[in-house]
Amino acid sequence: MNTGKLITLTIVLLLIIAGCAIPMRTLINHPQTFSGKNVRVKGKVISVIELDDLKIFKLKSNKYMIWITTNGFTPVLDDVITVKGKFDPKFYYQRDTLIVVHEIMKVKKRRYDESPDFQYIDKRFIKQD
Repeated sequence: MNTGKLITLTIVLLLIIAGCAIPMRTLINHPQTFSGKNVRVKGKVISVIELDDLKIFKLKSNKYMIWITTNGFTPVLDDVITVKGKFDPKFYYQRDTLIVVHEIMKVKKRRYDESPDFQYIDKRFIKQD
Protein backbone atom coordinates (compact mmCIF):
# COMPACT_ATOMS: atom_id res chain seq x y z
CA MET A 1 0.00 0.00 0.00
CA ASN A 2 1.50 3.33 -0.99
CA THR A 3 1.81 6.25 1.41
CA GLY A 4 -0.93 8.37 -0.25
CA LYS A 5 -3.56 5.65 0.13
CA LEU A 6 -2.52 5.00 3.73
CA ILE A 7 -2.84 8.69 4.63
CA THR A 8 -6.26 8.92 2.91
CA LEU A 9 -7.50 5.80 4.72
CA THR A 10 -6.25 7.14 8.07
CA ILE A 11 -8.02 10.48 7.56
CA VAL A 12 -11.26 8.75 6.58
CA LEU A 13 -11.15 6.47 9.62
CA LEU A 14 -10.54 9.45 11.91
CA LEU A 15 -13.53 11.26 10.38
CA ILE A 16 -15.74 8.22 11.00
CA ILE A 17 -14.57 7.87 14.60
CA ALA A 18 -14.97 11.60 15.30
CA GLY A 19 -18.46 11.66 13.81
CA CYS A 20 -17.59 14.40 11.30
CA ALA A 21 -19.20 14.68 7.90
CA ILE A 22 -17.38 12.60 5.30
CA PRO A 23 -16.75 14.41 2.01
CA MET A 24 -19.08 13.21 -0.75
CA ARG A 25 -16.06 12.88 -3.02
CA THR A 26 -14.65 10.21 -0.69
CA LEU A 27 -17.95 8.31 -0.53
CA ILE A 28 -18.38 8.35 -4.31
CA ASN A 29 -14.76 7.46 -5.11
CA HIS A 30 -14.49 4.68 -2.46
CA PRO A 31 -18.04 3.29 -2.08
CA GLN A 32 -17.08 -0.21 -0.91
CA THR A 33 -15.09 1.22 2.02
CA PHE A 34 -18.26 2.70 3.52
CA SER A 35 -20.89 0.20 2.33
CA GLY A 36 -23.33 -0.55 5.18
CA LYS A 37 -21.63 1.85 7.60
CA ASN A 38 -23.19 4.84 9.35
CA VAL A 39 -21.89 8.07 7.86
CA ARG A 40 -22.56 11.81 8.07
CA VAL A 41 -22.76 13.92 4.93
CA LYS A 42 -23.21 17.65 4.58
CA GLY A 43 -24.52 19.53 1.60
CA LYS A 44 -27.07 21.84 0.03
CA VAL A 45 -30.52 20.42 -0.76
CA ILE A 46 -31.00 20.73 -4.53
CA SER A 47 -33.93 18.39 -5.14
CA VAL A 48 -36.80 16.92 -3.10
CA ILE A 49 -39.07 14.09 -4.26
CA GLU A 50 -41.95 12.63 -2.27
CA LEU A 51 -43.51 9.51 -3.78
CA ASP A 52 -46.02 7.09 -2.30
CA ASP A 53 -43.38 4.60 -1.23
CA LEU A 54 -40.31 6.81 -1.01
CA LYS A 55 -39.17 10.20 0.34
CA ILE A 56 -35.85 11.18 -1.16
CA PHE A 57 -33.77 14.32 -1.58
CA LYS A 58 -30.47 15.16 -3.23
CA LEU A 59 -27.55 16.87 -1.51
CA LYS A 60 -24.77 18.66 -3.38
CA SER A 61 -21.31 19.54 -2.13
CA ASN A 62 -18.96 21.13 -4.63
CA LYS A 63 -19.55 19.11 -7.81
CA TYR A 64 -20.53 15.87 -6.04
CA MET A 65 -24.14 14.81 -5.40
CA ILE A 66 -25.71 12.05 -3.33
CA TRP A 67 -29.30 10.95 -2.71
CA ILE A 68 -30.75 10.69 0.80
CA THR A 69 -33.76 8.51 1.62
CA THR A 70 -35.68 9.38 4.77
CA ASN A 71 -38.60 8.27 6.88
CA GLY A 72 -38.80 11.75 8.42
CA PHE A 73 -39.65 15.14 7.01
CA THR A 74 -38.04 16.26 3.78
CA PRO A 75 -35.95 19.44 4.03
CA VAL A 76 -36.52 22.71 2.19
CA LEU A 77 -34.72 23.43 -1.08
CA ASP A 78 -31.44 25.36 -0.71
CA ASP A 79 -31.02 24.41 2.98
CA VAL A 80 -27.51 23.35 3.97
CA ILE A 81 -27.87 20.31 6.22
CA THR A 82 -25.91 17.44 7.74
CA VAL A 83 -27.48 13.99 7.53
CA LYS A 84 -26.56 10.83 9.42
CA GLY A 85 -27.51 7.45 8.00
CA LYS A 86 -26.43 4.13 6.57
CA PHE A 87 -24.44 4.33 3.31
CA ASP A 88 -25.65 2.17 0.42
CA PRO A 89 -23.61 2.32 -2.81
CA LYS A 90 -26.08 0.14 -4.74
CA PHE A 91 -29.64 1.28 -4.04
CA TYR A 92 -31.96 0.00 -6.74
CA TYR A 93 -35.02 2.06 -7.57
CA GLN A 94 -37.00 1.14 -10.68
CA ARG A 95 -34.35 0.96 -13.44
CA ASP A 96 -31.66 3.05 -11.76
CA THR A 97 -28.86 2.27 -9.34
CA LEU A 98 -28.19 5.17 -6.97
CA ILE A 99 -25.58 5.92 -4.32
CA VAL A 100 -27.65 6.83 -1.25
CA VAL A 101 -27.57 7.38 2.49
CA HIS A 102 -30.61 5.92 4.30
CA GLU A 103 -31.51 8.41 7.03
CA ILE A 104 -33.57 7.02 9.91
CA MET A 105 -35.19 9.79 11.93
CA LYS A 106 -35.94 9.05 15.56
CA VAL A 107 -38.30 11.63 16.98
CA LYS A 108 -37.86 11.94 20.72
CA LYS A 109 -40.99 12.10 22.81
CA ARG A 110 -41.38 15.34 24.74
CA ARG A 111 -43.71 16.28 27.53
CA TYR A 112 -46.36 18.73 26.42
CA ASP A 113 -45.72 21.07 29.34
CA GLU A 114 -42.03 21.66 28.54
CA SER A 115 -42.64 24.60 26.25
CA PRO A 116 -46.16 25.54 25.17
CA ASP A 117 -44.87 28.01 22.55
CA PHE A 118 -42.83 25.45 20.64
CA GLN A 119 -43.64 22.22 18.87
CA TYR A 120 -41.00 19.49 18.61
CA ILE A 121 -40.93 18.17 15.07
CA ASP A 122 -38.20 16.14 13.38
CA LYS A 123 -35.44 17.02 15.90
CA ARG A 124 -36.07 20.75 15.38
CA PHE A 125 -38.01 23.17 17.51
CA ILE A 126 -40.52 25.19 15.49
CA LYS A 127 -42.10 28.23 17.10
CA GLN A 128 -45.88 28.19 16.88
CA ASP A 129 -47.59 31.42 15.90
